[in-house]
Amino acid sequence: MSIDTIVIENHIKLFVQTKIDEDVYLDLKRQCISIVPLSKKGSTTLATFWAKVLQNKNVFPATKYLYHKDFDRKTEQSILFVKAAGVTFTIFMKTGTLTIEGEYVYDWFKNRIRDVLTAYDESVGFPVEGYGQVVQADEDEAIPVDEPRLVLKEKSAVVNSTITAPVDMAESMDQLESVLGRIHLDLLSTESLQMRLKDLPTGCIREGHTYVYELWKSLLHKWFSEGFKVYIATPVIDTQRVLDIVDFMFQNKETADLEGLFVQYQCGENKRISDVKREVLELPLFSPPQRLHIEYKLFNKLNYPAKTFNCKFIAGVKGDAAQVMVTSAGFNRNHFEEESYEFVMFHQTKKDNFIREYMEPLTTSIGLE
Repeated sequence: MSIDTIVIENHIKLFVQTKIDEDVYLDLKRQCISIVPLSKKGSTTLATFWAKVLQNKNVFPATKYLYHKDFDRKTEQSILFVKAAGVTFTIFMKTGTLTIEGEYVYDWFKNRIRDVLTAYDESVGFPVEGYGQVVQADEDEAIPVDEPRLVLKEKSAVVNSTITAPVDMAESMDQLESVLGRIHLDLLSTESLQMRLKDLPTGCIREGHTYVYELWKSLLHKWFSEGFKVYIATPVIDTQRVLDIVDFMFQNKETADLEGLFVQYQCGENKRISDVKREVLELPLFSPPQRLHIEYKLFNKLNYPAKTFNCKFIAGVKGDAAQVMVTSAGFNRNHFEEESYEFVMFHQTKKDNFIREYMEPLTTSIGLE
């Protein structure tokens, strides 16, 4: 480790220690630098702290940068990541490790990491010694949150954290909800959503992994947060999309109302819906009470139409009105993460018409699991 790096490490240690009384150290690897908690149990408090630092208005605010949530299967924990200033920041929510990755990450780290910390200190009124200019969001790097996500993709592989010891799952999830529940990842603003829906009554062709998936998530979150009765129908669905639904339901516990999830029992290649259910409920991310909540609020709403169906739609019903998004995209990785063009249409109709034209064909004969 060079003298410059040692100086920076000491500055980071002091920064964290004075804020949350946690100890950290640097772990240097090829094209990756990790700030790791010294505690072998990890620290969800540290994860929450890093999220606040990165999203600070003077650093990389969520209004200008797209933050993404994912699940890292190597370390079996949720992650939060953002691409900014030529590098990718990843927060491991269970352990509190922060990784910074990029082709020129060492140059970036040497020249700019102290600016990030100083910018945060200045915004919260913490005394600073002055390590250069406050980090500003470069216009050519900032990605407006209300535009289709054309540059960033879901992170398919992440660096394995050096901390693998388990931590308290209930504490971890509480911290996770407190952070992610406010971020509303990859969601369109209310104004942007309304503008986009105006273009969809007649339907159009759009990219599935950006435009359609973003719209799918934004509508589900809106409906769950505003007390709509939500209907989801798709012959194919994977674990990640079910976790998306779970996430929105946890964010809106008081108002979320899933009326029905209509799927084929064989919901993917070599995968049954029972396999997806098992994968979700066995994730260490959830505590026992949360698993019961998921079982009751989501999996108890599963319906299996006896006849084969290929329609994919989501709908929100409130009062006498229904809003419906119809798409050719299946609710799985092939359509929502791989590049493909999909049909999508949104329209509003009367509740009675929705029940008659959409629900009755699926509910005339319900199969058993």
